[in-house]
Amino acid sequence: GEGPLGPYMAMLPEPADYRRYHPAYFEGALPIAEEYDLWRGHANWTGNLRECQRAYTAAVQRDAPSFDEVFLALVHVHARSFGDLEMVPFLDMANGGDGEEVNVEPHEPQGRPTRCCFRATRDILAGEELVSDYEVPFIAPLTSFHKFGFHFKPGYHRSAHSLSKEANVVRYAVAPDECKGLRPHEFPESDLGADPILHSYRRFASAYCGQEDRHRSAPIAHEL
Repeated sequence: GEGPLGPYMAMLPEPADYRRYHPAYFEGALPIAEEYDLWRGHANWTGNLRECQRAYTAAVQRDAPSFDEVFLALVHVHARSFGDLEMVPFLDMANGGDGEEVNVEPHEPQGRPTRCCFRATRDILAGEELVSDYEVPFIAPLTSFHKFGFHFKPGYHRSAHSLSKEANVVRYAVAPDECKGLRPHEFPESDLGADPILHSYRRFASAYCGQEDRHRSAPIAHEL
């Protein structure tokens, strides 16, 4: 808690906060395709961390952080990393948004690779909140949800599978297997109210899955 970054570290979420919305702390079960379940699928982040923490504890034999402690640190890093930037203090404090809401973008000054700041993308009025898309449009929607705990509305994400690439335009849509286990009819209705993370999965499903995964049939073009 001491030092120049003490106030920043003190404001980071606790596990109880993450349990209200972040898939890393989801304790239920959904039949998601394993390659898309980044916390519980095969070659997942949780399993890799558990092996690393076990090996480290055996090597140092004492004073090793617990698995819960290193897991919380891993969630912090994933939820605050975007593009080539990983957990840059205070850069994660802008609000997330998409489209015309965005007014700042991360910027690394040329010749100063260890410095990073926000750069305005348009004129910003006094008192106006800072909004960044944190490069989420270049992440598949389900990956965004697993990594950050949120996703944008359809039309602002790339997919794990691009439909086409023409000149400077890439067309994106949700791949069929990304919705496996996440279509609205596959959710246990009785549990939705009791589990806020399951409810968040359901909101994702309502936006991206069902009705033949509607958004695959209406790809959005993004200029690069």
